[in-house]
Order: sequence, then C-alpha cells, then structure tokens
Amino acid sequence: MSFHPFRSRRSGGRSPRRAAGLVSGTVLTALVAASLAVGPAAADSVSLRDPKGDAYFGDEWGDVTKLVLRHGRKRVVVTVTLNPKTFWPDFFEGRFDTKPKDPGSEFGFYFGTEYGHSLTLFTGGERVRCSGKRHRDKYGPDGKHTGGRLVVSFPRKCLGAPKKVRLKMSTAQEHAIDDRVGGDRKARWTRWAERG
Repeated sequence: MSFHPFRSRRSGGRSPRRAAGLVSGTVLTALVAASLAVGPAAADSVSLRDPKGDAYFGDEWGDVTKLVLRHGRKRVVVTVTLNPKTFWPDFFEGRFDTKPKDPGSEFGFYFGTEYGHSLTLFTGGERVRCSGKRHRDKYGPDGKHTGGRLVVSFPRKCLGAPKKVRLKMSTAQEHAIDDRVGGDRKARWTRWAERG
C-alpha cells in the first residue's frame, strides 16, 4: 500500500481535511436548522381580519382590513393593513390589554399622520416615556396616501413586560371612523398573544 500525504488508515481512506469538512458541514447544517426552527417560535402572532368598506364612509377613509399582533421576547409589534382604495386616516389608535384577570386596556398608542407621523404610548391618559418605540408607514403602490400598512413596535418593558397581550384598534378622519375593527358595532379584541 502506497503512502499518501493526505490519507490516513484511521479515516478509512478519507483525508483529514475531508473528514474535518464533513464534520464542520454537518455541524453547520445542524446550526442552521436549529436557528430556522427557533425563528417562528420566537414570537406568538395573532391576526384579526376586518371587512372592506365597513368604515364610517365605506372604504374612503381609514378602512382597516387586517391587524397582526406579534408578541416576541423583546418587542410587541403591531401591523395594520389598510384597504387599497382607502386614504390614510388622521390617526390610528390601539389599546393593549396586558392583564387577563383585569379586563380592559392598560396601555394604548396613538399614531398621528397629520402632525409629522408621531407615535405616542400612554397609560391612564398619561404619556409613557418609552425609548426604543418605532414606527414604519408605507403607502400603497400609487404612493398617494392610499392603501399600504403601518407597523408600530414597542419594547416589552414599556408595556410592563407582560406574559400575554391582546389588542384592539380604531382609526379616525374627522368623522370617518373605523371603530369596529373586527366587529359589527365596536372594535373587537384580538386573541391573547403569549410571549415568544
């Protein structure tokens, strides 16, 4: 049997480099699979659909069609989708319920489109200082303040680091109100989202 510098009898004819490559490839594959498995489980997500055209003036102003609430380990994220035909309202208002045994909202947020697209978190009528709150608003394909979606996000600690949270939403444009997001007569709560 001839000697080969990159083969060893222990590796069954495989070179040490190749054996090391197979091991590192297997480890890398396992790490990638584990990270993909953890990704979706990192946040509990609930959604609520709302009929098109049920805002005060039909689909003209602030007609919300879908609400998604994600409760992650570090952040609570709300995504509001508007009817593609609707104009953006003057404001969006959301209410967070963080205590299952005490019905009602403990926190709320207000996103005003009329005055510089500002995002405010409040509790009991008082503004809450919350570093790390974020928003991203994207108009629909025509870029003319119709359709699109709003995403707001808060660190969990700003909401008292709850184990569970649920949400209800409304929009307003003067008297054009979609205060029935998810319901016929009034805004409906989403299901509870547990911390991811």
